[in-house]
Amino acid sequence: MSDMECVRVPQEADLHPEQVDPMAWAAGVDQPGQDPGTIRVQLFPDMAYQRLAGIGGAFSEIGAAALWDLPAAEREAALDALFAPSGAGFTRCRTPVGASDFALDAYSLCDHPGDRDMEHFSIARDHSGILRFILAAARRARDLRLHASPWSPPAWLKDNDSMVDGGSLRDDPGLRRAYADYLVRFVRAYRQAGAQIDRLMPQNEPDIATRYPSCVMLPRDMIPFVVEHLAPALAAGEPDCAVWAGAFRMVGGAQAHECLHHDAFRDAVAGAGFQYSRPQSIRDLAVLHPGLQVMHTESVCYDGSNSWLQAARLFEDVLAYLRAGCDSYSYWNMVLDETGRSHWGWRQNALITVDRAAGTWRPNPDHAVMRLFAADLIPGARRIEAFCFQRPCLAVRRPDGGIALFTANHGGEPAPLVVICGGNEQRLELPPHSMVALRW
Repeated sequence: MSDMECVRVPQEADLHPEQVDPMAWAAGVDQPGQDPGTIRVQLFPDMAYQRLAGIGGAFSEIGAAALWDLPAAEREAALDALFAPSGAGFTRCRTPVGASDFALDAYSLCDHPGDRDMEHFSIARDHSGILRFILAAARRARDLRLHASPWSPPAWLKDNDSMVDGGSLRDDPGLRRAYADYLVRFVRAYRQAGAQIDRLMPQNEPDIATRYPSCVMLPRDMIPFVVEHLAPALAAGEPDCAVWAGAFRMVGGAQAHECLHHDAFRDAVAGAGFQYSRPQSIRDLAVLHPGLQVMHTESVCYDGSNSWLQAARLFEDVLAYLRAGCDSYSYWNMVLDETGRSHWGWRQNALITVDRAAGTWRPNPDHAVMRLFAADLIPGARRIEAFCFQRPCLAVRRPDGGIALFTANHGGEPAPLVVICGGNEQRLELPPHSMVALRW
């Protein structure tokens, strides 16, 4: 082993394993012929699963505004902490089409009612906000790729004439063609500006109506919109960007299963994106649809407290989604201001918090976790088999042939670890309250 990197939870955080580790019940379980106090991991580098596309987080207009409230030197340092190879080095990130719930207010890229030809389509607002954030990131990242989804179509394309409070895309073929054109124009305008979007999803969380930008797009609407309008328009206008299904929540429905069960829809999409899901449901989809690519699109938002307990849960969440077959993992807000609040009033976590009055920023515990992963979960890496009874683990083989194993010791005492690979055995000790990357 050439390197062990460790994120240590401060002692005052007072974590208990059962608060964090979904396998905490297995600690100390007597296994015949084995020491129950030792974590045993067996690696099989030749048993390779999905090829990874990288990890990162979500851009937001509020985050961009906070960064540009900083003095230039502080802003540069914060951007480096997220995107430079010396920082987290993120390679795959998320951006909204128009307003997300962390925009400064609700807006679209064509707010002119009846403009079916999109003559007034414009990303001018984005150039001074979220796109400026993206382009600054792209100048630091090795090869930044973006996946995108709208939170809502322009209000005039919806049956409630509003970007907020849900509503649905109007059942009018001409308007649906106009909306597909709107989305293609978005991909093209961003590409021409220097931001490469290679995955586009038709709707964020299509099952819920909320007081922030949202749109209910049930399978009866998503299937014909994608098959008849979006997929053909994107293939003709921006063929380097693929349609992906989603971004689905799977906490309360089976929309992904219903959409992907439709043959023409399955043929029209390159993959499917999920957030707030049960990883087992994603595994089930892979059984039903062999070869389906899947990705994670949004981490749990939490409440703005940015605690170490939440960071430890984030670590376990990344393990779960990648072990379920996802080729990437997307944190939610990368940057927020000191309030942590959206325009619609609630607080959420962030990787970096900007103090606008002081002109400073700080990394939060989640940043340490995402940085730990980002060095190895890079485009072209492959997940490999890692067998462990006591707790979830994740192992990857990087494009350079190196291997990384991610595991944790959420308990308060050092934990013996045995790693077996190719007939060789290494014995190590995991520090208490630690999340660890072991690299060979």
